[in-house]
Amino acid sequence: MKKALITAIFVFSVVLNLAVAGTLGWHYWQMQRQPAFPSVADTKLTDDDFKFIRQQCMGNGPGPMRELKGRITEKRMEALDLLAASPGNPEAAEPKIRDLVALTGQMERQAAARISKVMAALPDEKRQEFLAFLKARAVLGPGMGFGRGMGHGRGRGWCGPGQPPGTPQAVPGKN
Repeated sequence: MKKALITAIFVFSVVLNLAVAGTLGWHYWQMQRQPAFPSVADTKLTDDDFKFIRQQCMGNGPGPMRELKGRITEKRMEALDLLAASPGNPEAAEPKIRDLVALTGQMERQAAARISKVMAALPDEKRQEFLAFLKARAVLGPGMGFGRGMGHGRGRGWCGPGQPPGTPQAVPGKN
């Protein structure tokens, strides 16, 4: 009886270790596939500079951008529902797609207004550093790349919605 129990525990331990190793290997492989994003450490902006930028940026709070992000998500779901209801007819979702384009444009305009406010508040040398930082981060998508992981490992964005670097993106047509 003891031998069977010990064997079962050993087998369970080996299986659990293999599962953990497989999961870690998969995550490592996924990280290797992600493009390298510029590091915040590459900038001459200091922690105090980022705090100042955050204060300037968050004047109206994150509410308006979060609300827009929620509305964009809602419109995407509605467009998907229309596509599912009319398979093979992408024109069925055209009204929702137009709404999506308008909302995305509105979100970009809000991001641009926040960035402009920050730029106006920064001295010229810091403005140039901030511009270089934004250009390096612009590869990240909506919101002009501002706010995603900005700061030294502080998580999600400060000036708008977005996914942190390394988050897998959905690929249309592939599940």
